[in-house]
Amino acid sequence: MPTVFQLCPSTPTSAISTRPTGGRCERCGRPHGARVRVVGEGGWLDPETGERYDERGRSLGPCRVSDWPEGRFVTTVLSCAHLDQNPANNDPANLASLCPRCHLRHDRQQHIQSARRPARAERRGQCRVEDDPGGSIAPSTTSTMEASR
Repeated sequence: MPTVFQLCPSTPTSAISTRPTGGRCERCGRPHGARVRVVGEGGWLDPETGERYDERGRSLGPCRVSDWPEGRFVTTVLSCAHLDQNPANNDPANLASLCPRCHLRHDRQQHIQSARRPARAERRGQCRVEDDPGGSIAPSTTSTMEASR
């Protein structure tokens, strides 16, 4: 089975940097490297400008500091997403610059399927995580925590 490095070689920075994203997430508009306040269901507030945005990056207008909704501050770090879920396809049209929230939402079904695979295999009696000497099945969080003690 190919390793992650074989499937997803380094994408040339020119492949993603030539797109006119302005250093922002292509879905919600969060700026790369900026510390923003995340509010509600994916909306965010830019503390530098006081502007509030919805989950799609549409401006909801300025917001006074005294009116800021509850939320938490995060630093946005953009990553390269493969739109067709194929890490070997590095065609610039297949790449998008996404913040962590949008990237996780984009890959949601793939993450769900990956999480179900070990449980289904164990139910069918094909293997148990404890019996996997090669480590090809990800151990549960509990097993990882116990192993590190």
